[in-house]
Amino acid sequence: MAQDWKRTLTNEGPVLVAPERTPMELPDHAELAVAALLQKMRHQTVTTAVFDAGGNHDVQEFFSYQGFNVSNVDIAKQILAKENSRAAIFNLGGFLHFRDEAARGTTVGFEMHYKVFKNSHELPIILKSYASNVTPTYPLVAAFYIPAETFRRNASALPNSFPAYLRFAQQNAIDMSMGDGQGGIAGRGKQSLIILIFCLDRLPPETLLDVTVDDYRVTPVSMDFNGWRILAVGGKGRLFTPSEPFFIDVHYYRRATAFFSRQHIARFSSLREDLQGGWKKGIQQGKRSTEGSMRARGPVEKGLFLLDVRRYDDAVLVQTRLQELGYYNMKVDGDFGKGSRAALKSWSRDRLGRESVVLTPEIQKELFKGTGR
Repeated sequence: MAQDWKRTLTNEGPVLVAPERTPMELPDHAELAVAALLQKMRHQTVTTAVFDAGGNHDVQEFFSYQGFNVSNVDIAKQILAKENSRAAIFNLGGFLHFRDEAARGTTVGFEMHYKVFKNSHELPIILKSYASNVTPTYPLVAAFYIPAETFRRNASALPNSFPAYLRFAQQNAIDMSMGDGQGGIAGRGKQSLIILIFCLDRLPPETLLDVTVDDYRVTPVSMDFNGWRILAVGGKGRLFTPSEPFFIDVHYYRRATAFFSRQHIARFSSLREDLQGGWKKGIQQGKRSTEGSMRARGPVEKGLFLLDVRRYDDAVLVQTRLQELGYYNMKVDGDFGKGSRAALKSWSRDRLGRESVVLTPEIQKELFKGTGR
């Protein structure tokens, strides 16, 4: 514990793109304080620090994060607030990123004031603490096309949790990457489908998701599992038919009452997932409106703010877009490392005629052109 307490401070300036995600090296007392916060959030016995009974603590939540791992800890500030010969008081704040095996994610912002005794092996004393879920800027969503008959056959044993529904969808969904080669699906004519849309980021109650099919708003069946939502849309459609494509768009409101904040966050098609093949052909030949023809440009496309790929949410957004365009085939994990930069480099070479691994305003505008984001 007897250390140079000021070694936790940094005066490094901001950079555009970090070469790799390099976690800040925390001193032992900070790691103990963060571990104690996690224990309290998980409703476990706190063993790595002491919460001051007279302090102000707002970290209780009914959800225990059972089954979730901390995928990353981002430290936003680490300040030596006060120091004397006996003890030091630190102000520590940042974000905890949780992820489970079902790909669900959530981010919790936190701040703590805690005391450490210099010449003692006593545990840190947390004087004040606060933790709250962070509302995502662009939630990550995934869609699965499932024959309606599958639901009828399983009506008596439908899933009862988000992970179970996701497993059900993965096991029974039509493989949209197979196109005409999948068992004659393209030649069946219209078929009854249930389309399940999973929001993989945890949303607070004040947010809203809506769905449009070919720009017509529909009312989906909505399920909410502790903030992780599933939308279900039913109807008849013909898959893998470039002359008759249909498009499903998902929109997001950070506040349900603020309809001016509507953001387009995802588009799914009845065509192949291969953007260089079926999608492109379908958009050119389709009788219905194409993406962007009736949609206003969003703040990312306009360049009203520059995404920072060092931030988890922004990195997820860029990875997802590169994946949509067929350049990124790795896991969307919010870690903008070698694979992500290689995808951006390949895209910029093909699209702009020059290679770049830096997300400049010009590149950002071109990358999200026509998305409505």
